[in-house]
Amino acid sequence: LLPVRYPYVLESYHYMNDKIVTAARADGTKFFLDSGAFSIFTQEAQISLESYARFINTHQDIIKIASNLDDVTKTEKISYANQKRLEELGCKVQPVFHAREDESWLTQYIDEGYDYIFLGGMVSESTPILLNWLDGIWHNYLTNADGTPHTKIHGFGLTSLELIFRYPWYSVD
Repeated sequence: LLPVRYPYVLESYHYMNDKIVTAARADGTKFFLDSGAFSIFTQEAQISLESYARFINTHQDIIKIASNLDDVTKTEKISYANQKRLEELGCKVQPVFHAREDESWLTQYIDEGYDYIFLGGMVSESTPILLNWLDGIWHNYLTNADGTPHTKIHGFGLTSLELIFRYPWYSVD
């Protein structure tokens, strides 16, 4: 059997290094780059928005998709400001919207025309809480009348098969 070749590999900026970059270039790997915000938060590390932007801009050849450097403490204004600053620095990054954030921020991302939105902040939530939240946002914001999604949605940190198969995700990890 031939190994399955995925279109891109999820990797956290927090763990990226020269060895990974060199190997990716050698074998043609493309990355779905997670900013590492969750790892940074849980390990009480620091990350510079400017260094993240430099990394994205320097390694565009191996980065297929990159997430915003979101604020996992669920401060929507900081996440949005980071999104706009990274864009000013020349980065194409996708916004991250978290469980329990004000849904007007999700509406703003949709209204601004983002074609791929990442949902985060779900790791620490129970499945019943997530079912209620996800049912609401999928029904009210993310799908057309026929139930098809009108934008691509990625689910960060999903481990529940019930949640994975209940919604029309574009991608999950």
